Amino acid sequence: MMGLASLLLALAGLPAIAIAAWLAKDSRPASPGLAIRMALVGITILLGALGLYWAGEDGSRAMKVALAMALVVNALALSMWWHVRKFNPRKGV
Repeated sequence: MMGLASLLLALAGLPAIAIAAWLAKDSRPASPGLAIRMALVGITILLGALGLYWAGEDGSRAMKVALAMALVVNALALSMWWHVRKFNPRKGV
C-alpha cells in the first residue's frame, strides 16, 4: 500500500519540475530564482516519495518523512514569496 502512496506522491511532484522548466525559459527578472525554487520543490517531493517508500508500513517513520517534506516545501514557498516581493516592492505602503 505504501508503494502506491509513494508512486502517487512522485507523480504529484512532476508538475513542479515542469513548472520550473517553464519558468527557466521566462525572461522576467524574478523567473530564474523562481525556477530554482520550484525545481527544489519538485526534488523535495520526489525525495519525500522515496522516503515514504523507505518508511514502508512504519507509521512513525512515514509521519516524520511527511512532516519533513511539508516543512521544506512550505519553507520554499515562503522563499518564493520573498523573492517575488524583492522584485515588486509595494510603493507608498
